[in-house]
Amino acid sequence: METHVFFAVLLAAAFHASWNAMLKLNLEPLKAITLISIGAGLATLPILPFVDLPTSGAWIYIVASLALHLVYYLALGEAYRTGDLGQVYPIARGSAPLLTAAGATVLFGENIGGIGMLALLRRLACVALVPAVAAQVGPVPARAGDDFSEVVSRYRAYRNR
Repeated sequence: METHVFFAVLLAAAFHASWNAMLKLNLEPLKAITLISIGAGLATLPILPFVDLPTSGAWIYIVASLALHLVYYLALGEAYRTGDLGQVYPIARGSAPLLTAAGATVLFGENIGGIGMLALLRRLACVALVPAVAAQVGPVPARAGDDFSEVVSRYRAYRNR
């Protein structure tokens, strides 16, 4: 992996973790999400002189994306307001690929294939197990929505004590 790509991914991960943690602070979730969105907008301002405006055909997708993200942020804010970060974060993180795959299949006729379907079923199992494991052993690590082995090992450790 090229160095600049590595640092871009690392920076994205840091931003991602930061805004999810910020949502759990004592700020009202809608205010926190608004601040995060403003910060993200400000962070992109230096890039604007180097890119062209989207074509006219792209604007419908931009508006649809904005609407979907607004619903997502409102739902995420409510989940953080009422739930535990150790449960909400893995479920939210683990659900995104499932929703993306479902949307791509239904809206665009994307063929996921057998291996892709197995990967999605594995992800679904991870997401489904998070609340059950958390109820037994406490908050689940944030990466548990991605890592089935982490969820299972936490549950086994609890059962074997």
